[in-house]
This record gives sequence, C-alpha cells and structure tokens, in this order.
Amino acid sequence: MNKHLKLCLLLVIIFTPVLFSKVDTTAKTSLTTLYPISLIPETQNDANTGGDAGDTFDNATIIGIGTFYGSFPLDDNDDYYTVYINSNRHAAITLSGDAGTDFDLHFYAPERDIMQSSQNSDSNEYIAFDILTYGYWFVRIEKYNLTSHGNYSLILQTSEITSTNPTLMQNDAGSGGDAGNTFSSATLITRGQYNGMLVDFDYYDYYRIELISGDVISIHLSFQESLNFDLFFYDPSTNRIALSTDGLSDESIVITVAETGSFRILVSRLTGFGAYELVIHVSHPSELDFNWKALVIFGAVIAVIIGIFFIIRFTRRRPSTKIQRDQVEDTLEPKDPSSPDSEVLNYEEALIESGKDLSEEEKEVLDKIIKGYSTGKEKGKN
Repeated sequence: MNKHLKLCLLLVIIFTPVLFSKVDTTAKTSLTTLYPISLIPETQNDANTGGDAGDTFDNATIIGIGTFYGSFPLDDNDDYYTVYINSNRHAAITLSGDAGTDFDLHFYAPERDIMQSSQNSDSNEYIAFDILTYGYWFVRIEKYNLTSHGNYSLILQTSEITSTNPTLMQNDAGSGGDAGNTFSSATLITRGQYNGMLVDFDYYDYYRIELISGDVISIHLSFQESLNFDLFFYDPSTNRIALSTDGLSDESIVITVAETGSFRILVSRLTGFGAYELVIHVSHPSELDFNWKALVIFGAVIAVIIGIFFIIRFTRRRPSTKIQRDQVEDTLEPKDPSSPDSEVLNYEEALIESGKDLSEEEKEVLDKIIKGYSTGKEKGKN
C-alpha cells in the first residue's frame, strides 16, 4: 500500500503543472477573443493636457499662440480651446488632419458669438480674422464625419493690424460708424434700405431685426462685381437658418420665421472691400389678409355709390321744357266754335291727346294755353 500511495503522489506532482498550464492558456485565448485590441479607447493628449480637450465653452482648454496637437477617438466629437488675444491683432488659424478625416474649424468671440467658420470636405481648414477687442476668444474643432477618427494639428498666429482707424469712412446703416462685429453687438435696423461698407480690416457687419412668428422677410444684398460678399441669417438662438453665398454681385434670402424674437443679418466679406446696399422687406400673412379685405370693402362702397347715383339719375323728374303753342294746337281736333263742347277743353284730355307725360310745370303751362285757346283770348292776341 505504501508503494501505491507513493506512486499516486508522484503522478500528481508530475501532471499538476501541465494541468494549470492548459487552464491559463485557455483563459488567455478567451479574453483575447472577447476584447480585441482595436476597440481599446485611444489615448488622448490634446494640447499636451494629458487627456481630452474641453467639449463645451465652459470647460474649454486654455492655450496660447503656437502649434498644438490633438486627436479624435470614435467617442469624441468636439474639442474647444480658448486663447487670449490682444486688441488690434490679426489672427490666422490653420487646422490639418489625418487623411480620410473631415474636421471643421470654428472661431468665436469672447461673448461666444460665431465669427467665422471653415468647413471644407476634408480636414484642411483656415480662418483669418482681425481682432479689434481684447479677450479670451474660442476655437472649436468639430468632427463632421462622426464615424471617422484621427489626429490633427492646430496652428495659431497673430500679427499687428496696420490700419489705424477702424471706423474710417464707415457709416453702416446710418450708425455713424461700423456695424456690430459680433452677434451680441449687432446694429438694430428695421425694414427698409441701408448702405454699409466693409473695409480692409473689417470682415463682418451684424444687424439685428425684430420679427414675429410667421413674418416673411426678404433680404437683398448688392455690391460691386469686383467684390465677393456673403449673406447669412440667424435665429435668436444664434442658429444659422439661411444663407446666400453664390459669389455674384447680388445675394438674396427669403424666409418665413417660425418664432418671435431678435434675428441677425450678417454681411460677410470674402474678398475685396467696399460699399454695399442692403434692402429688407417684411410682410405678414395677416397684413395680406387685411389688404385683401380692405380692397373688397372699398370696391363694395364704390359700387353702392355708383348704384345710388344711377337710381337718382333715372328716377328724378325730367326737367321742364317750353311747350310750343303749335304743338298743342296740332294735337287738338278742330271744334265748331258754336258747339258748347268747344268752350272749355280739359287739360287732362289734352294730355291724353298729345300722349306726353308732362311735369307739373308743363301742366300749368299747358292749362294756360288750353284755357286761352278755348276762350279765344290767345287767338285775339295773334
């Protein structure tokens, strides 16, 4: 028995490592199958932060002037950066991304108003903007194609603006200077015709107009053929709801607004600088209904006046006319002077004989003639 026991213990000692080795190998194979390496989240180090850049304005990553690198894994769609830029500086922002990616570039004022965007079909984007007010400006990199991911580089450069008078020769919409350069500082206007100017250091003119739900607004922008200005329209929530960027000498927008509030009209300079004309028409369906009703009412009043005129015209008495003695004598049959019936001839019988419908005045004249005829007084005068 001792020999058999020793033999069993020896076998256990020999085969135990082999058994554990098989269990470990099987477990590793199973884990590799369930969690492939390609689905492991990418490591981010946006702008050397050791992680992801901010995803909103409130937690935007602070950067400076220079070159920065970042990445978009599958589950990341926006990177927000904020940079302090002094006044009277020209800013140039360049974005480059991996091949096959489509990242867009947006630039915002310190008040978080959108100032300019670059949205090409790839990740090569560029923005140039003149900074007239110091503060913390925002740069947003947006993943347009949500199914793509990759790396990008962001370059920020600034230089001094050579122009010395930002409001030189400007009197946008009669304001006495430059129209607002941001969404929040937009110049208030109403419907009508306005003149403005975008000079070499001025890229944007914002205008604010109050509208009510259902208003139909028509905006027409005209400028010289050598220039290239664009037209944009924003709702009160800063969403762009219409644009016209044909690159021609005229840009137009016609849209029905769906809410009440302060809307923005943006005239943007793409190439060249000079004067422009902005014509704005606003109408509302209720106004059109009122005009139609007013037209119907006016027509009905005119018709009633014309009807009354014709009724009076054709129902009033005919104007009196002078009755000639010869006409009455011709209508009377000759009578024997000796006959008693010839002494008096009733004028009513004369009316029947003449067949005329006479007025009261005509009857009086006729009565005198008849009486004179019957008595012979009138004959004596002749």
